[in-house]
Amino acid sequence: MSPPRGGEPASDEAAGGPRRGALHSARQRPRIDPRFARRWIQVRREQGLHRLRILLVALTLVALIALVIGSLYSPLFEVRHVRIFVNGSTSAVGSRPEASSLSDSEVLTVTGLSHRRPLIEVDAPAMAARLDAIADLGGARVSRSWPTTVRVQVTVRIPVALVARTPAAATGAGWATVDATGRILAFVSSPVAGLPVIQGAGPVPVPGQWLEGSAGPDVAPPLPAGPSLADLNAAADTSAVPAGPAAALALLVALPASVRSEVLSVSVESGGQLSMAVLPADIASGSIPVILGDGSELAQKLTALVTLLTQADVSGVTAIDLTVPDRPAALTTRQSPGTLSTQPGG
Repeated sequence: MSPPRGGEPASDEAAGGPRRGALHSARQRPRIDPRFARRWIQVRREQGLHRLRILLVALTLVALIALVIGSLYSPLFEVRHVRIFVNGSTSAVGSRPEASSLSDSEVLTVTGLSHRRPLIEVDAPAMAARLDAIADLGGARVSRSWPTTVRVQVTVRIPVALVARTPAAATGAGWATVDATGRILAFVSSPVAGLPVIQGAGPVPVPGQWLEGSAGPDVAPPLPAGPSLADLNAAADTSAVPAGPAAALALLVALPASVRSEVLSVSVESGGQLSMAVLPADIASGSIPVILGDGSELAQKLTALVTLLTQADVSGVTAIDLTVPDRPAALTTRQSPGTLSTQPGG
């Protein structure tokens, strides 16, 4: 082979032609169908749009949640109406009947609703617990009613008896009022007119606590016309027979008001025995002991007692035995001690 002439390129590379490596690479790269290329671009574009839509939806949700939360704390959802139910009666704030022992302002102060606050901040269980913590209140329930109303239900505990504190406190408050569940309501310095005394009830706790052997904190305070907290029809030798302070309190609550005012005391004796001391209105002085026996058939025993006190002349009666309720017996001054009449009412 003759050497290249002067001025002529020595090779294809020198002549500016394609390099061998470049030609080899071009031969190895497959040619893409334009239809596939367009489809690939379309898929990538759709994926981008999908991610954009997800981002926009997320941002919208965040904005809506922020708007809702902000509006809940705005004046639009502040507490404007408080509906208060006391012992089953209802009124709006400012229209509580004067006869009620619990004022609206007291309820509002205890619950913290005396000033406006967002309804979302109303802690209903905590408010109910604060109401129940007051000795003479119970059965509290607080609920929210959107958008601006709170409902408060509470029962004022009604004293039904007195218990003696032994020893009496140094302050002179030697008595305590108690409700039907056995909760101590308040210490008082002297007996309260119209409230009988429960004797043998045991130690008296501080106000807000319950007598041992009473219905206790698991029972809501009954309404004046509500059901009894004890089974007054329980037969003897059954587990449902009420005993102790629970039986004494149930007995007092079940008596008609006209007869309850004539009861001076109820005694809880050993062995679950119960007795009463009554002073009918037609007797000038003294009292009549009433022997009830155990806590069985209390409803029948009370019916017999009410019949005797309202329909019979008991001016000469020195004792009444109701241990057998369908055969009430009365001991009169004309009979020797220990002898009981077997005739109803005499």
